[in-house]
Amino acid sequence: MVQALLLVVAAIGACNLVAPGGPDAQPGEDADVDAAADAEATDAEAGEPDSDLATRGPGPVTLVVSAIAAIPDRLCDLDGDGDMDNVFADLGDPLTELSTSFLSSAVEGEIEVGRRVLIHFPWIDDRDGPDDPEAVCIVTGGIDLQQPPVLEDDFTGEGVFRSNRTSIDACGEPTFFFSAVAIRGGEIVASEGELPIFFGAEPLVARSASASGTLAPGGAAVTVQVCALARLADLAAASSVDGAGDLNLLEVVLAGGAPFGMPTVPGVVPDLDLDGDGLERLVLGTGSKIERCVDGDGSEIVGRECWTAPRMADAFSMNVELRGVAARFAGREEGWDRNLEAGCPGGPPESSLWDPR
Repeated sequence: MVQALLLVVAAIGACNLVAPGGPDAQPGEDADVDAAADAEATDAEAGEPDSDLATRGPGPVTLVVSAIAAIPDRLCDLDGDGDMDNVFADLGDPLTELSTSFLSSAVEGEIEVGRRVLIHFPWIDDRDGPDDPEAVCIVTGGIDLQQPPVLEDDFTGEGVFRSNRTSIDACGEPTFFFSAVAIRGGEIVASEGELPIFFGAEPLVARSASASGTLAPGGAAVTVQVCALARLADLAAASSVDGAGDLNLLEVVLAGGAPFGMPTVPGVVPDLDLDGDGLERLVLGTGSKIERCVDGDGSEIVGRECWTAPRMADAFSMNVELRGVAARFAGREEGWDRNLEAGCPGGPPESSLWDPR
């Protein structure tokens, strides 16, 4: 990982159209997904459908993310102040390019070692358009149905994946999703979603996400640009970057390339004032560890865990591009219903986001 980042700095100086089916279906065909309300059911693995129907008419669509990169574009106003936000763009060139390349390399490293993210539409009215004014898009960690995984098959259109249990809540519902997506002639617009960005086993949760992009006919490919915010606590809770020692991801973002021997890569500071008291600051000490926090009102909180204080409520803006290729969905990970043992208030919902309409 560190070697890849060094190469980046030296050089400068990121849903398949499918018909119901199962792991034995033809490329571009999805497995049926049971409703989460049926806690005893397992996700169906039906027989092979007519492949002539795979790219037209209504049905599910799945893609696997093949590339993801931080981008310098300003896509959204995330804090409502009238200005478009991107914490890396605020650095100005050439520092913007250095920082976005640094972050992109960290995420790409996860893809290279087999970390998979699925973009799954349980239903699209017209998959050939594609067109659907009210689609649902689920973003989930993926498990390769081939064990051990055969990574070279994942981006061929023949990859078959399940949603992993860590992307499913105690009621069997997806943790990360866009509940209202408009697709018109392949153009995608979505808002107020959440999605995972993996730096390791624990993803960074990107919140208040908006997305726009294109879905190719037949679900052959997708390119989507996403703007979102990353809260201090979410960054600290995510897995850190390989090679960062005991630094959490929040400290890595603040420190930039310094912990990796790359002082030319700058860190960034929170740029979204979410609680209205002014932007908060985090001060690094020895070894790039957080030493103290300064609230927007100027008061200080001492200690490495100062970010846990409720008043440290600000965030970083982020803008990323995701690209994906056709895949096949085989349902939720086997044993997903054990999540229900953690307790589901009111019981599983009668209508699930996993349900085709």
